[in-house]
Amino acid sequence: MKAKSELRSVLITCDFLDDQVIINDGSFAGKNYYIVPSIMLVEGAFTPAVSSFEEPVSLYFNGDDIFESVHTWNGRPVSLYHPIGNTSCNVPHVLDGQLIGYVFNAMYDQEGNKLRADLWLDKDRGEFIVDKIRLGDKIELSVGAFGDIVQESGSFNGTDYTQRMTNIVGDHLAVLPDVPGACSWSDGCGIRMNGEKELVVAARVVSRRPSYSGVESISWDGVSKDLREYIKAYYSQDKAAKTDTFPSFTTELSSSAKNWIASKTLLGDSRSKTGDGLIFFPVVNPSTNKLNEGALRAVLSGRGEQAKISEGARSSSRKMAERLLKSEFAKKETKMEEKKDKAEVQACNVVEAKEVKPQAPVTMQDVLATAPEEFRGAIADAMREREEQRKALVVAINGYEKVKFCPNFLEKTETKELKAIASLVDEASKEKAVERKVDYSLQAGAEVSDKKRCEAPSLF
Repeated sequence: MKAKSELRSVLITCDFLDDQVIINDGSFAGKNYYIVPSIMLVEGAFTPAVSSFEEPVSLYFNGDDIFESVHTWNGRPVSLYHPIGNTSCNVPHVLDGQLIGYVFNAMYDQEGNKLRADLWLDKDRGEFIVDKIRLGDKIELSVGAFGDIVQESGSFNGTDYTQRMTNIVGDHLAVLPDVPGACSWSDGCGIRMNGEKELVVAARVVSRRPSYSGVESISWDGVSKDLREYIKAYYSQDKAAKTDTFPSFTTELSSSAKNWIASKTLLGDSRSKTGDGLIFFPVVNPSTNKLNEGALRAVLSGRGEQAKISEGARSSSRKMAERLLKSEFAKKETKMEEKKDKAEVQACNVVEAKEVKPQAPVTMQDVLATAPEEFRGAIADAMREREEQRKALVVAINGYEKVKFCPNFLEKTETKELKAIASLVDEASKEKAVERKVDYSLQAGAEVSDKKRCEAPSLF
């Protein structure tokens, strides 16, 4: 007899973190991903959690059955942990709270009887997983699938089993960054431990981008953040929801109110029955609806609530806080600088518009007189060197016989411009004068007499 059932927990082998693994970049539908090769499932006998059995059963996965399931895995979601409170990952609120990527390029390795695939991990949501892989951490995976459980006893590699799973259909692949498997890594695989709760409170395991209007940098400690304040804020902004009597408890709130309140947090879950789970990691001020800089920095530095969540949820929250600080508050500082620059330009324009009396230029002697005494010797030496350089340039320029420059002009010209003039003069002086015989009679064949050109007159 066959019994329709759900397989929720069979982990991949440790080959997932083989030293030779190569992580590539990819993109589709306008999003960027890390492409990580993995081994999702191997032929063998395991003891996963099966929803139709109260007690764990020893279950055999035959290589042929795994091969037949290959086409069901492409495009399936990769989630952070298994769906909490759901049998399937393919539900909108589960994907919103736990999706970190997708499974692609699924194939069966006949040599090792393994189900291989590329995990496309979202660079926004799954970057912390890739960081752990690069550090050499062991990341366990667990497949979630539906299939038929049939009675079949036997033994595989010394492990006895009493059931076999056939007609396997993939639902999702769970990444377990900090949950050990019952099957050890030395065994080549892992089984997710019985027990579903990774969080002490009901909250998301992947951070969301909160909803807000504007940013602020006021003290987060001075902001009232209890559930009552968020409830008041919701009813004050929603004209259709206004009422003289505010609900007092989470269970009294409408779904729209819960969704609005949860959207002001990083991990708050709108399905939570408690206020703690609903406003987990609030970062938006309920009274102003502005993203608070201090709240984001508190997430990065660590605070009491962080002890209640898994490493994966904590890492995801910190990544989101970092991105928001970089995108929103760096942008704010840039805008402030732009306003400052604009104000300075306007001030300059006002000054220029007024009639300003010309001031006498500051001379090098003035600089020397006002300089600290310990620097005067060095400044005087620099001044002498500059004057010697200018004199040499003037001598070189005046050596050009073709054009004479006005002394007053040379005295007022900047040193760098004197260098340019001297360079041109040097090039002109190197050219040899070429004597030419010119026919002034305009008569062809007439004898041409040599004519000496007059010297060029002085321009000054």
